[in-house]
Amino acid sequence: MPPVVVYVHGIGNKPAQDTLKKQWDQALFGRDLGPASRMAYWADLRYPTPLPEAAEAGEGLDELPPGLSETERLEAIGPQDPEEFARAAVAEAVGQETAEADDAGAAKPGKPGKPGKAGEAPEAGRAAKLESWARRMTYAGDALAAGESPEPPSGEELLPLPRPIRQAAFRALVKATLKDVYAYFFGGQGDAIRLRLRKALDGIHGPVVLVTHSLGTVIAYDVLRSRNGNPEVPLLVTLGSPLGVHEIEDDVVQPLRVPDQTRRWLNACDSRDIVALDPTLRDDYRPADRLRDAIVANDSDNHHDIGPYLRASLVRRAVHAASEQEEATQPHKEGEDTMSTSPPGDPLQTPITNGVERETIENSRIVEPEVGDVAALEPSDDGTEEVPRPPEEAAMVATAPATELPDIGLASFGGAPIEPTPSKGAVFFTAHAAGPMETVHGPDNRVKITDTQHYPWSAVASLLITARDGSQWLGTGWFIGPRTLLTAGHCVYITNSPISGRNGWVLSIQVLPGRNGTALPFGSATATTFWTVRGWAEQGDENYDYGAIILPGPLSTGTDVGSFGFAVLPDDELSTHVLNIAGYPGDKPPGTLWYDSHKTASVTSSKVFYDIDTMGGQSGAPVYVIEGDRRIGVAVHAYGGPTTNSGTRISSAVFENVQAWRQ
Repeated sequence: MPPVVVYVHGIGNKPAQDTLKKQWDQALFGRDLGPASRMAYWADLRYPTPLPEAAEAGEGLDELPPGLSETERLEAIGPQDPEEFARAAVAEAVGQETAEADDAGAAKPGKPGKPGKAGEAPEAGRAAKLESWARRMTYAGDALAAGESPEPPSGEELLPLPRPIRQAAFRALVKATLKDVYAYFFGGQGDAIRLRLRKALDGIHGPVVLVTHSLGTVIAYDVLRSRNGNPEVPLLVTLGSPLGVHEIEDDVVQPLRVPDQTRRWLNACDSRDIVALDPTLRDDYRPADRLRDAIVANDSDNHHDIGPYLRASLVRRAVHAASEQEEATQPHKEGEDTMSTSPPGDPLQTPITNGVERETIENSRIVEPEVGDVAALEPSDDGTEEVPRPPEEAAMVATAPATELPDIGLASFGGAPIEPTPSKGAVFFTAHAAGPMETVHGPDNRVKITDTQHYPWSAVASLLITARDGSQWLGTGWFIGPRTLLTAGHCVYITNSPISGRNGWVLSIQVLPGRNGTALPFGSATATTFWTVRGWAEQGDENYDYGAIILPGPLSTGTDVGSFGFAVLPDDELSTHVLNIAGYPGDKPPGTLWYDSHKTASVTSSKVFYDIDTMGGQSGAPVYVIEGDRRIGVAVHAYGGPTTNSGTRISSAVFENVQAWRQ
């Protein structure tokens, strides 16, 4: 029997139950699932009159009257000062619940409102706890409103809202969140709200895929943790969840753990979603191997509305696979562009055969590069960097790389230097019997870069990587945003190591942009937050070998070093490009940057191949093209071979993940 999909909505008023259920169906599957899905609806317990049927499947948070000016909207939402606003928002939430309880003769705040707690904190303690969360949400929202650019990032995207309206949107979200959260935990409405989900589950005889949002994620967690292992839940999806916020963690069912009946838990949010201030649950909810955290893009005004979350490809694929439901197919119209896409479900489960022509990429997508605060160098007219070329070197002799630290690739793949082939004179590393190699083909054509204080070299970083067992390694990364670097998956997550305690997420990475030996023109930063994909972390599949490094703040010098753009290029265009690679190899003097370029050798849907010289330590380096004065990344360097090296191609799926990770 296929699982039934059960939805649990989040904060704010909603359209009527059936309308809301169909909206979620449409966003997730492109069609009405009928009895195959249900909505655990609780909005009527808080809001007697539902929103009109024409309302979108968002949060319905904007209760301000239309027609107000930007300034009037902000003034209507509350005090300008974040501290004052947070206190006022909490006082309003507490006051509203107290008044409603008095009017209805219901339980007063202070009576336990959820399972698993011996009693609630005193009124002042609750207010202080909520005020702490409110303050952090408010500051985060104000920072987003101030920092999000008023210029469109691409030709077809709409202008973001002006700052006062954006600030009002975030603050409206804070107020609505506090009201419903207070009602759930402390206002005596928790039991009635949870009962709606319990009844929905009791009416199902079989497995359930549970898709939840916002406060609905808390409701679902409390209900599942209080049930005796039923129903079976092959997939729990939490979207924009506050379950990682410590003020919420203190008040849900204890101890924190994945519900027993839940086989897999996908927790997804936008990094700009202020309700999900801590987007990582794996660190707190055990066992971690059944829980996956993911970042997806939510471009609604407050980055929290449910519609964009349900339409995120990662979420849809997971729900389609677990529910055994397929998305409605739309007929192709004459003249429309088409792109190859993965079938619903985990791409690692897709059958493969050598009798089918490989997937091709036909359309392009691009995120523009940024020069930042540093002076930019002009590229050559032939699509390469303008660098001095030394006389051709003789073929290399076999030797161990002269480096203080080993290549990070060896952590996952093992191996040691082997003798060069007589015809090529190449020195490279093997992995197991035959696997990933960092390779120089024939004469070494790499050029040493010394003016690393200029862009684009400033946006390439040497990585000093500390693994879980304390071992240290070399790698390369490249900035794609002020706080985000793209790199190889094996730079952030080690797989297949025979060394006990080494596999898994690395402990930390010291990022040294524009490094030139011991000179650090832009200082450094140490990161402990990383991203990769299941294909790499769980399978060690080289077709998924890419990841990201998220810096906790600006570099120690405060300089914006610029960033590379990145793009999906069609096969026919990418195949004709000259490719460029710059990185920090371990066979050269420690911490020195080296560059080479060559025409594309070949492409597949997931890899780009090139005869560009590289060596261990350059894993994660940018593989980029030059268009005018723009440096556009098209792959992440990761592997070598006897005749060509290769990188993980930026396909549409990779592009979507990288764009979502970019901060």
